[in-house]
Amino acid sequence: MPEYSRDHPRILVIHAYSAQNSGDRLLVEETLELLRSVWPDSVVDVIATDAESFRHHPMADHVKFHQWTSAWIPNPKKKASVRVSMLASTVTGGPAPVRILFEQADLIVAVGGGYLRGSSVSEALKTAGAHFGQLDLAARSRARKIYLPQSIGPFPNILRRRIASSLKAMDQVLVRDDRSRELFADLTNVERISDLAVLKMAEVRTPRTIEITHGPVVVARELSRPGSYENTLSDLARSDHVVWAIQSTGGGNNDTPLTVKYSSGTPKPLQHYLESAENRVVVSTRLHGSLSALLAGKPSVHLGYERKSWGAFHDLGLEQYVLDARRTSATRVLDAVESIRDDPATYWRLIDSRIEAVASQRERLLGSLAVPCHLPTAGQ
Repeated sequence: MPEYSRDHPRILVIHAYSAQNSGDRLLVEETLELLRSVWPDSVVDVIATDAESFRHHPMADHVKFHQWTSAWIPNPKKKASVRVSMLASTVTGGPAPVRILFEQADLIVAVGGGYLRGSSVSEALKTAGAHFGQLDLAARSRARKIYLPQSIGPFPNILRRRIASSLKAMDQVLVRDDRSRELFADLTNVERISDLAVLKMAEVRTPRTIEITHGPVVVARELSRPGSYENTLSDLARSDHVVWAIQSTGGGNNDTPLTVKYSSGTPKPLQHYLESAENRVVVSTRLHGSLSALLAGKPSVHLGYERKSWGAFHDLGLEQYVLDARRTSATRVLDAVESIRDDPATYWRLIDSRIEAVASQRERLLGSLAVPCHLPTAGQ
């Protein structure tokens, strides 16, 4: 058992991705804020797929970021390569191997997100490469272990059993959508809870937009099996009132090429519009683009493409403002935008009707993070 200090636990945050993806950065930041609110003097290490991107982030003054080293192997389905972790690798920026960080930790916290997936060969290889090694090391650790709100699976049966075996060793596995909960209904430590950015809505009291003064800002991203999605983007691009913004520029999540295709000018970062005095509705295909807008007091219509989309907007009472990105049309999108323009107060009241339940979930999560780290972990 690692040596434990009640006031100064050593905390390891795993599964971080890249600061170049603002949604992933938001999840890392909220994870660290939750931990600081419970353990203000703790020592925190973060393992990230792109640790370099956090080098100049303000958090780097208080948190050590470590690189998860990986290699390239071929993907036989796509005649391409994917990054696959080396379990014996070491982290950069420090002499200790990765496993030492796990051995020293009193508390291991996995960032929320959708990285444990395997519905295709490509997804399964990416999970194996960037994340399975961390999951495996966490399962072996004797520290207290909590996985923050996830979308997990689906997996082929053999991989599902292996993932489930590792998840069973965690103290808590929090999932942010009903399908993930159903996939692991046999695990008693799996609990349905809202996305971290949704939970943050219970804490943030940003002044809200009460009058829409400008046309919508659109955040696009590449989709597999796009359906009518690109037709919708093309039709939106014909509107004189629409502007385009970029939320993610990192690695395989670079939205710039697709956005430039539709934008008549150089698209600005989404953050520019969130900080602007121009009151716009944010139409975002990235979930955390929409949630970042809400946190900034800007209403949003979300073009959903995964189950996390419907889970988050359901938890906020905004079911009517999440549209299927692959099946919707520009007309439906603009109609939703117009309904907000006509009556923004009703939009915000929908959120207010759910915020007490969200706040209760956040308090329970803080209580879980505050449990003394020397308690036995699940299955021990």
